[in-house]
Amino acid sequence: MRRLLRYVALAFYLAGRLRRVLRNARFRSPIQSKLAIFDREGSQYLLGYCLPDVKACVLPVRGEEYLLGARVLWYMLLEVRIFFLRTRFYRDIASRSFHVYLTACIRASGARVVVTHIDNNHHFRWIAEFSGAATFCAVQNGTRLPVEERWNTGEPILPLPEFFCYSQFDIDIFRRYEVPVKQFHPVGSLIAGYYRKRVPWSGSSREFDVCFISDWYPGVHRDFEIPELKRAILVLHYFLRRWTRNSKARVCVATRSPNPGEKEYYKRLLGEATHLADFDPVSRSTYRIMDQSLVAVTSASTAGREAFGWGQRVLFSNFSGLAQYDPPTTGPWHINRADYSSFARALDDLLNMSDMDYEKQSGPARAYFMPYPDVPAHEFIRNAILTKLE
Repeated sequence: MRRLLRYVALAFYLAGRLRRVLRNARFRSPIQSKLAIFDREGSQYLLGYCLPDVKACVLPVRGEEYLLGARVLWYMLLEVRIFFLRTRFYRDIASRSFHVYLTACIRASGARVVVTHIDNNHHFRWIAEFSGAATFCAVQNGTRLPVEERWNTGEPILPLPEFFCYSQFDIDIFRRYEVPVKQFHPVGSLIAGYYRKRVPWSGSSREFDVCFISDWYPGVHRDFEIPELKRAILVLHYFLRRWTRNSKARVCVATRSPNPGEKEYYKRLLGEATHLADFDPVSRSTYRIMDQSLVAVTSASTAGREAFGWGQRVLFSNFSGLAQYDPPTTGPWHINRADYSSFARALDDLLNMSDMDYEKQSGPARAYFMPYPDVPAHEFIRNAILTKLE
């Protein structure tokens, strides 16, 4: 009886997936190109910053569209072997079918090189490891930590192909947890490096004293996969509220979404006097509002890490109790003691520190955590990909 129920549940699951495929089916094949971008998410940065003059096929891989043209269907027949590959990853029928489809899309496009900006997409990693369809490269788009990537569970870890990562810090983290990567290129941040090339850092304009890098999302008080992070965020919000009310500082918030609920939340939390910057990913609103602030405060955001690398004063406030969220080097830019007095003192010390002292103390830590090399990431990645396409 139990086995019968499992089969019934599987049948309903597969029927639901099939309905989704048919609803989003597009009876065409990918455009022919030597370069394919895996995932529309992040493709605007790879094409706009690195390869604006290169024809590329952008593959929809999140179910928003299923390309089922004649060439794709033909290659699905040719690549059906992938369905029967025995690996330690993705053994379910739906995933194996999806990998056949993705491999067929790459084959149908004629791509020799496949690049993604979503480096933690496990379907990309599987295709890169087992399909043999092309040369694969991944560009890092966020800090990867064991507690979030589940590297510390004892489960097998999918390898990464050639990896354009942020820094030596990321290389050390990946090697410490034995994450297989075929080749590292520590090039810095693609997005922040491009921004800083266009808008060189010359110090904060100091229109604001403190910029808080928002970590809000709908349900911030309820839903969280990692309970320690939920606690850390709410403690930081409480400390910021108390500090803002006790000081005469000019405070702003770098919002992370166009959701009006986010601004309403911070109005209630920090008061009407707090400036809430409009979210605009095109103009890089988070970077711009940080440029106008003396100190940026964050829990563990990638934007805070990027700003720290270019010389911004940043207070990393890790109240999770998880050491993985601490920056690799301690200093006046870091606090992990969940005590308001300690937080207020750390923030005041950063505000009062001279530029020379901060530069002297933070220089080596910044170079290790988030460097800005002479050849910025977008130029390095462009040259590497063009070489592979020759």
